[in-house]
Amino acid sequence: ADWILDILLSKGQTDWGPMRVRDGFIFLPDGTWLDYSTIHTRTDKDGKLEKWVLRRQGATKIYGSKLVENVTQALAWLITKDAMRVLSKEMKLVLAPYDELVACVPDARADEALARMVEVMSRVPAWAPGLPVEAEGHLSQRYSK
Repeated sequence: ADWILDILLSKGQTDWGPMRVRDGFIFLPDGTWLDYSTIHTRTDKDGKLEKWVLRRQGATKIYGSKLVENVTQALAWLITKDAMRVLSKEMKLVLAPYDELVACVPDARADEALARMVEVMSRVPAWAPGLPVEAEGHLSQRYSK
C-alpha cells in the first residue's frame, strides 16, 4: 500500500478496490472518507524520506501497513453499520464497539437473536463481492470481550 501513500502525497487519484483515492482522501463505498490531506514527507536523521500525517494529537508517521489497517477498520465499520440498520429494527442494540454489536433481548429470544445477528453480520456487501465475511457471537448476561 506504499503506492497508495504516494498517490495521496501527490494528490493524485486512483481506484483501490471498492474505494476511490483522490486529492489526499480515500473515499469509502458509502461516500464517507478517510482524510490524508495533511500527508507530507520528512527526512529522518539518516536522510531517509518518511511520510507523516497531521492529526489532532500531532504528527504521526504513516506507512503502508498502517494505512491498510486503517482502511480495513473503516470497511469493517461499514459492514457493521449496515448490520445495525437491519438489526435495530428487530432488537434493541445497546453497544457497537468497533466491529461488534451487542443486543439486549429477553432470555427466551436469546438463541434466535444470536443466530439472526450472526446471519446479518456475515452478509457480503454488494460493494465487495467475494469478500470473506464471517461473524461469530456468544450469549451472556453482561458484556464481555
